Amino acid sequence: MKKLYVVSLIFVIIILATGGLLIYINKNQESSTIDSCNKKATLEEKDYCFFGLAKEQKDPQICGQISNQNTIWVEDYTIKDGCYEILAVDTEDPSLCEKISLDPNPLETGSPENWRNRCNDEVYRKIAKESKDASKCNFVKDSYRKERCLIEIGKETSNISLCKTIYTNEDSYDYNCVTIIGLNTKDKTVCEVFLNNPSDFDDYMADLCYSSLNSV
Repeated sequence: MKKLYVVSLIFVIIILATGGLLIYINKNQESSTIDSCNKKATLEEKDYCFFGLAKEQKDPQICGQISNQNTIWVEDYTIKDGCYEILAVDTEDPSLCEKISLDPNPLETGSPENWRNRCNDEVYRKIAKESKDASKCNFVKDSYRKERCLIEIGKETSNISLCKTIYTNEDSYDYNCVTIIGLNTKDKTVCEVFLNNPSDFDDYMADLCYSSLNSV
């Protein structure tokens, strides 16, 4: 759980950082061109300008104009890395993830956690969610993110089998996923999945589920 917390925290920090970067760019950048970005006074201003231009034009080649000198909060994760990651997700092109720097300090979470893997996983989570195709989740490398990908599709498609927790507890189901399906389908019998593998925890989740769906 401690490792999972650390991974989640770092991921949130980077998302907040790149999100803050986009807000900064949107507020400070007028319609830019390669030439206008090159005329910026400082290297940092140039990097922000190129980042915004690449985002606006959805052109990953512009990310290549960004230096490797400026980082986004997390040491060694550069603005250029953020540019490639955001464009990879925006354009649903996982090949752009390979342009991101290798994480110099990968966390050990069953399989090495690094920025390229995270980028790849977020691309396929988006593709899966937009297409409502659970098979796309198979391209998600990290076990926890794969679980979340499948659960998201389960909620979207009311497929209870996708609510199974393969990472946190392989013998149970995600409570939120099950109850949302129950509410969407107006079917409280979905709570029975918690009774397939009787345990004190699952008994409690079943009672909680039935209580939540009592008005259905």
